[in-house]
Amino acid sequence: MPTRLGSPEDSGTSRQRPIRVLGATTAVVVGLFLVGRAMAELFVVHYSIPASYSHAWGGPTLAGVLAVHTGPAIIIMVAATMLLRRRIGSVDPCDPVLARGPRNSTSAAGPGGLGYDPELSTICAIST
Repeated sequence: MPTRLGSPEDSGTSRQRPIRVLGATTAVVVGLFLVGRAMAELFVVHYSIPASYSHAWGGPTLAGVLAVHTGPAIIIMVAATMLLRRRIGSVDPCDPVLARGPRNSTSAAGPGGLGYDPELSTICAIST
């Protein structure tokens, strides 16, 4: 039997998921645009001709133009790196289910049918 909206059983996650997906998709698209624009700016601007960038955002100096056009991309790349490191760093390498990956694939079957990495198994044995 479906739960009623607003009841204690309804956590609200089913309604929030599409909004979160839409927000994440929008953030990725805007981030890719800003990073692409920054990369293009490095090739489009004529460094030896000040007239090519004097009326651009951040002008009339080359430093201002590059700061305005590449600054957001640098912030996005640093934030994405921090987010990915936090997500990847939260995985316990000693957990046999989560530790599967290219380094611990099922191709080299070890104990329990999982990939076997002697260095990792030694570290996990010491830490337990």
